[in-house]
Amino acid sequence: MSTNNQPSINIENKTISPKKKRVLKRVLSEKDDSDEEENKKSKIENLKSIDSKLEQIEITTTTEIKTSDETKIVETTTIPTIEQNVIIIDSKDYQPDKEHYHPINDACWNVPYSALSKTLYLIECISKRLEIIRILTNFYRSVLCLSKHDLLYCVYLCLNKLAPEYYGLELGIGDTIIMKAIGQSTGRTVEKLKTDFHTQGDLGLVAETSRCTQRTMFKPKPLTVSIVYTKLKEIAQMTGQSSQNKKIDIIKCLLVSCQSYESRYLVRSLTGKLRIGLAEQSLLVALAHAATITPPSSDYPPPVLNSLKKLNPELAKKKLADSALLLKTTYCECPSYDTIIQVLCEKGLEQLPFECKSAP
Repeated sequence: MSTNNQPSINIENKTISPKKKRVLKRVLSEKDDSDEEENKKSKIENLKSIDSKLEQIEITTTTEIKTSDETKIVETTTIPTIEQNVIIIDSKDYQPDKEHYHPINDACWNVPYSALSKTLYLIECISKRLEIIRILTNFYRSVLCLSKHDLLYCVYLCLNKLAPEYYGLELGIGDTIIMKAIGQSTGRTVEKLKTDFHTQGDLGLVAETSRCTQRTMFKPKPLTVSIVYTKLKEIAQMTGQSSQNKKIDIIKCLLVSCQSYESRYLVRSLTGKLRIGLAEQSLLVALAHAATITPPSSDYPPPVLNSLKKLNPELAKKKLADSALLLKTTYCECPSYDTIIQVLCEKGLEQLPFECKSAP
């Protein structure tokens, strides 16, 4: 009786020619590859299923603090997280001159140097001393809340300094070196840059306009305050025959990463002329006000974001005036921001007279 089922062949008992053996091996190999692909697809589907389940899990929090703006800042035991209704401000939209400024919700701390340059730009645009102090106070409040380790760098960059006066560390890079760096980073010739410089009279503005007309294929990595300060200090300490080319390379790398107003104030810092009309006494007042309104804390978010909220205007004004006098007096006795800011961040404004004393 005939059957449609084909008989199975025992390969081991058959004599197969070398050519057939090669064909058979190829067929078996393709079968193994297909099986392996099926296994990989199955594993990928399993991973996707797990990821989709993980996304649906709600993160439980340990503390929940309501702010005056009816927003919630949530902190877990591992990493600080922010609820969906709290919006991270883009650096281009950062407004330290905002009337009802919130040191956390109105900050944009993904790009600290961009926030600093925006603050410097707003200060440059006005001449009222009290308004300058208010803007700088808001900026320093956010620094104290979100990145205390950047406060010293921010203070030095606002003053266009790198260290205490007695260190004698200054920038003052020559215009020719800066023009070469701008030309190499933007593709413009030094001759065109010189023409623009004679017209505008400000290398910072020349660098800014040159960067605005330049198109890049990839978005550069944002600059941070610490990176800019470190590179500027490195440039100031360079000496020797090959130092000029090294300085150009560092400046060029910084300029490539600049956005918005950053190139203007970076180049001005290099020339040693910030040109924003910020007096050091105003900076001391702003720093004192920031530490008084939003006292430094090791907790995140800080327990006190606005210590003046429950005070009447007269008491608040007196408290700010006393703190400004305290910081000014401390700086006269101990003219070192390195020491003052370290004590300020670790122990608070009230401990400055006891911890920062003049050296004999």
